[in-house]
Amino acid sequence: MNTEFDMQITAKDLYKFNMRQVYTGMNGVVGIVVPIICFIMAGVEFSKELYAYFTLYLVFGFVFLFYMPLSLWIRANHVMKKNTALSQTLHYQVDEEGIKVSVQEENATLPWDMIYKVIETKNMILVYSNRVNAYILIKEQLGDSCEIFKQIATSKLEKYRVRFKK
Repeated sequence: MNTEFDMQITAKDLYKFNMRQVYTGMNGVVGIVVPIICFIMAGVEFSKELYAYFTLYLVFGFVFLFYMPLSLWIRANHVMKKNTALSQTLHYQVDEEGIKVSVQEENATLPWDMIYKVIETKNMILVYSNRVNAYILIKEQLGDSCEIFKQIATSKLEKYRVRFKK
């Protein structure tokens, strides 16, 4: 069993991937807890009529709340402008041996035994080659190949390395 498909990654797709990476780890917990604490402290200081501290906590809360998403958006756009290979259409071939990716004359093969894990999210399938790096497969662009890819991945990878939605 095999399948082939083309994938065009956008800055928005890269941003979604980066947001998932950040907010599913410890940085995400800190990125949510710190602004909440700042807003609570702002409320406490406001009730004590200490408006300077209120303003300071409010500013810190918004900075912590919006810094990470904004910096990830800027970084995703920067990467898409700088990385010409990523901004072009990627051609994938998925078969019993692994996943072959080609863009123009460049080719790479990721054998199934080198895949760290495969995770399905609402909009994409992420094929991790290690804990950080992943191939981003947009489900909308996969079309009919999505189910074939899932079948191949399920048959080739151990159960603990595959997390597909039911």
